[in-house]
Amino acid sequence: MEKFSENINFDDGDVEGSSFEIFGEIVEKKDRIVRTSKNVYGDEWYLKEDRQIKIRNEGWQKGEIRVVYTERDYGGRKMLSLLGYLLMKDNKPYIFSGINGDERGATVFNNTFIVTGHDGNYLYNVNDPFDFEF
Repeated sequence: MEKFSENINFDDGDVEGSSFEIFGEIVEKKDRIVRTSKNVYGDEWYLKEDRQIKIRNEGWQKGEIRVVYTERDYGGRKMLSLLGYLLMKDNKPYIFSGINGDERGATVFNNTFIVTGHDGNYLYNVNDPFDFEF
């Protein structure tokens, strides 16, 4: 796993670092969707606090979508916990979405980044991420 740096190539493998280093801090908000100083869009809930994250290019979720984890303490044991999905654009983070429920997955279909869970779906317009539906 590589530590994040500004010139890192996300295609080379897994990346770890602080969410503010990788995604930036919030600079614009429209409803519940925000844009960060590094032009990453997503739900305010997941981008408002700095946390250590690991971004993985996992075999089952290959291509332009990456899986984002954070480390959590479960009864004294540190374990990775799924935080959400990251859509890449030009090898840079573009849209980060948390998850909505337990069963999860993400895909891009018809210019829509879809993140799904048993409580519903998050739908981001890839061309205008502020165009969001739940």
